[in-house]
Amino acid sequence: MYLRILILAAALLAAACDGDKRPVVIVDDGTGGSGGAGGSGGGGVTWTFRTLDGAPDGADNTGYQPELRVAPNGRLAAAWFRSTGRTGVCQLPQRDPAPTDTWEIVYGVEQGDSFAQEVVAEIELVGRPTGVSLAFDAAGTPMVAFMGMGATGEFRCGATNTVLARRSASGWTQQVIDTDGNVPEMIFPEDVPHCANYQNACNLGELVGMWPALGVADGQPVLAYRDGHYAFGVDAEEKSDLQLWWQGRKVTAEAVSGGGSNTRLVVDDAQGIHIAHYNDQHRIGATDEYTDGIWLIHYENGGWMRERVVPVRPIAERIGLAAVDDRLGLAWHEPKEGRVRYVERKAGAWAQAEVVDAKGRTGLSPSLAFDPDGRPAIAYQRCSAAGQQGADCQASEDSLRFAIKDGKSWITSTIRSDPGKQEGLYTSLVFDSEGRPAVAFQEQVFDAIDQVVRRRLVLARGETL
Repeated sequence: MYLRILILAAALLAAACDGDKRPVVIVDDGTGGSGGAGGSGGGGVTWTFRTLDGAPDGADNTGYQPELRVAPNGRLAAAWFRSTGRTGVCQLPQRDPAPTDTWEIVYGVEQGDSFAQEVVAEIELVGRPTGVSLAFDAAGTPMVAFMGMGATGEFRCGATNTVLARRSASGWTQQVIDTDGNVPEMIFPEDVPHCANYQNACNLGELVGMWPALGVADGQPVLAYRDGHYAFGVDAEEKSDLQLWWQGRKVTAEAVSGGGSNTRLVVDDAQGIHIAHYNDQHRIGATDEYTDGIWLIHYENGGWMRERVVPVRPIAERIGLAAVDDRLGLAWHEPKEGRVRYVERKAGAWAQAEVVDAKGRTGLSPSLAFDPDGRPAIAYQRCSAAGQQGADCQASEDSLRFAIKDGKSWITSTIRSDPGKQEGLYTSLVFDSEGRPAVAFQEQVFDAIDQVVRRRLVLARGETL
């Protein structure tokens, strides 16, 4: 044991001058959960760090909402938002001007020791970005879904259309999937009267494409996205619905008010489609009863069904969703309790939800993946220590965390905790072609000299000890 510690310490010392690539030894800290709280376990992971995008080699404001994937050739690839720093003004008739920001959607892929980057598109947004999704088609071509530029609407400037971009030898080409949300075909027939009688504008609007979730089923792209109608008042929140581009046509997957927030989509080994989304305005049409929470929509054995899995309100921004064999995992953060939770579906039946990490205000931005042995793993941000649930995340308190379930217990550990940085504001976890965990995340650093906040995209790669 002492020899092992000395070897690891020597490795740390030898790499101390290697900047972001220094290894960090992680062991179980005993704060995981086993169906509730407590925790035990052992083992550990060594993590190395690498800046993918950000100063001094890149932008000062980047790494928003990264999506990390393993390309068919085994290389790591990612898509994310990067601010250009350019601003504008949205001036609509008879309305007050609103500020706009110009963003780049960036695609990057490993090439030897480097991470090559390409700009997929440039978009203008009112407010912050609302999701980007990355997948690879049957030929291995990268595809990126996002809300792209459209015609100026009655209530919205800039990006308003659902767009799917594909990479070709000559660059990126964009296919506009939806411009107005006019999708009268419903997956669930019971939604038809609800759409007509309650919303009265279910298939009208000009803002589509928020929170895109992209996958490939039976060799064809499948894309879920939010329809925000006219992007004004209740139309944007209470009356939004979830649309689906599937088998080359558009259908409404959820038309019962407020759907399509924080959407995730996975395709399982049997080519079943699973869509998770959060809805805090969900109502049963006949009784007008609120049934808000995290909803799952499944396409299995040639048919569709939906169910409310988590009756909770509210949740944090990201939902973790992953599939392996006949199992489906779901992870989320509950702000009121300050906890990250996990629940699993096997052969169509859901188990009881579990607390993954019970220490402090933890579990923000959870990203879920199964390792090669079928164990669920989650990367997430711990915001602050115990007793600080109501505090904003501070660099001196926060950390990037990793949890993996071994048997009945969760083994939790810290990937990185630098008192001068906020880490894990956005996370994305995969297991690479060799079965090693990899986490893309945004770090935030306050530059005291220039008095600015610098945001970077960082990649953490793990090695099992």
